[in-house]
Amino acid sequence: MPADLQRILDVITASGPISLEQICSQLALDEREFRARFSTLRHMELAQVCKVEGQVLYIPFQKTNGS
Repeated sequence: MPADLQRILDVITASGPISLEQICSQLALDEREFRARFSTLRHMELAQVCKVEGQVLYIPFQKTNGS
């Protein structure tokens, strides 16, 4: 896995659920860069988005019974 994707996954794994702003701040990424890289992690089923009290947060991928 490329180092930039691994860094994002490491932050999500260590700190998730975590907001977009927190991830971008910790990794010095702009939102566009993060979203482009996150889409790869999501496609690889390594990370996903969830909503907690209306806030979009990023977490490690979790298989559900239906998956």
